[in-house]
Amino acid sequence: MGYEGWVNVPGGELYVREDGDARNPCVVLLGSLAADTRLWDDQLPGLASTHRVLRYDYRGHGHSRAGDANQPMEVLLDDLLAVLASRNVTTATLVGISLGGMIAMEAALRDCTRFPAIVVAAALADMPTDMADGWDARADAVLRSGMGVIADETLARWFTPAYAAGHPGRWQDIREMILETTPAGYAGCIAAIRKMRLLARLGALRSRSLFVVGDLDSASTPARMRQMAVAAPGSRLQIIEGAAHLPNVERAAAFNEALDSFL
Repeated sequence: MGYEGWVNVPGGELYVREDGDARNPCVVLLGSLAADTRLWDDQLPGLASTHRVLRYDYRGHGHSRAGDANQPMEVLLDDLLAVLASRNVTTATLVGISLGGMIAMEAALRDCTRFPAIVVAAALADMPTDMADGWDARADAVLRSGMGVIADETLARWFTPAYAAGHPGRWQDIREMILETTPAGYAGCIAAIRKMRLLARLGALRSRSLFVVGDLDSASTPARMRQMAVAAPGSRLQIIEGAAHLPNVERAAAFNEALDSFL
């Protein structure tokens, strides 16, 4: 059982995919900046055998026809709610990586009843000033020169050299996701997250939560994510060995095992 289509949102349309039986509990997979629904291919079909799985492309990403270089986090949250409404989903577990993890935390803090459980992978609760400045520089660069100027730098942060050498096909697929992202969509998501300040609020998180990080992640480091897990009541931290920023791809089996255990 599957579905693909578009959801109307202010300023455009969002591409949506659904897999699995609609009678099963719903899981929404929220991807990283500069990627699309294919980022989660290694989590299917296993996840869809037990859950109703929703994926969608952010504004200016993948097949979505929307994107504004100056959008706030509220727009990303409204988009999530629009996708859920379009598929008549009232409650869901959110599984987010990087940008998706930030959206998951913000959504659960606002409505723990609708989102009773979240998985936050390779994300930050607070955006350090020096990192925010770096994101601004990347946004400016792509708006001037296109996504090609940040593609290789991004991949170097996302994966270890060993993964890039051993999986050239998958590596190239993800590089194409980056290049297919529109500059406005990329810059818009940066505008939404560059002022993230969630760490002090995580003590109010009432959703069951799992934090996942690769031991070689140089941005959302294990130390930073441990701090988040400690702040969120009742949560736990899973460190995946041998992975950089995208453990769901680089160490898919270990990520899937952690996700299955949590669900």
